[in-house]
Amino acid sequence: MVTGYSDRGQVRVTFAQRVIAKIEVSSEGTNIRFVVTKNRNNSEETIYKRYCVRGEMELWIRDLKYFKADRMSCNLYRANYFRLFLYGAAFVLAHRMKHTVFKGTEVERFSMDSIIRRIMLSAVHIVEKKTYIKISFSPHHRHREELEAALTRMAA
Repeated sequence: MVTGYSDRGQVRVTFAQRVIAKIEVSSEGTNIRFVVTKNRNNSEETIYKRYCVRGEMELWIRDLKYFKADRMSCNLYRANYFRLFLYGAAFVLAHRMKHTVFKGTEVERFSMDSIIRRIMLSAVHIVEKKTYIKISFSPHHRHREELEAALTRMAA
């Protein structure tokens, strides 16, 4: 039972809530997740799956906002439409790169914010020639091995 009080007076509200917990223990550690709900009509698995889908959608929205896709500063519809198209294309490209080029590495588990801060905004030196592009990272870059492997996969 949960008891709450209103800010406007001494109104006492009492209602029962369900707590659905999922606990995973693996070699990587303990992972505890739970959902608090008033829904009594569905099974625990159905409620948990629905909230997992909702949480995943929230993560997708958060990742899209790291690309500044919510900025529509022009007063022309076509300009904002094209800007949103470019944001969407950049997001799809980064997401695809994250799950194909960096597959099996630590970078694959990064959020888009981490990819932007740790990978894309890293200090690099780029030299463009007619026949090749040379990308040089700092010898002390935190993710140098993952980046070298990813660039080798992209070049193949």
